[in-house]
Amino acid sequence: MSNNRNIQQQSAAVLRKIGSKACIEKARTLESSATPMTSFNFRSLGLSLPAIISIAAILKREKDNEAIASISFSYNRLLGDEGAIALAQSLPDSIREVGLVDCRIGEKGGTALLDWIKEAPNLKMVCIEQNHFSDALRMAFRDVSKEKPNTLVVF
Repeated sequence: MSNNRNIQQQSAAVLRKIGSKACIEKARTLESSATPMTSFNFRSLGLSLPAIISIAAILKREKDNEAIASISFSYNRLLGDEGAIALAQSLPDSIREVGLVDCRIGEKGGTALLDWIKEAPNLKMVCIEQNHFSDALRMAFRDVSKEKPNTLVVF
């Protein structure tokens, strides 16, 4: 779980660079946790796309980490397709829950997430509602939910 400490410290540095009150408070939480975190909540922080990509890069460097259970970037509306693609390429296999609600993800990001969902071995729930998916992509999410009955895809 020491890798989680690395993720915490490096993510806190990214948040401190942003400098908003919410990001500084989240950075303090990440830095001061007495135990390594298994759940990372970056919800509603107003993260820029470069900040999201930086955090995705941190996750990618620690991709072999088997101790991250959940992560949320919900309500970071600048995430978009590019951020969704970066996250889909970076999330560790240990992830069981992902939150990406109202992140302005469209077809390209949604397709990357769909491909990731198909391969994510431990995923139990992904919340991707309030994004901008076509009816065809919504049907594909519905189909993957049927193919992986132990994975709840909320879209």
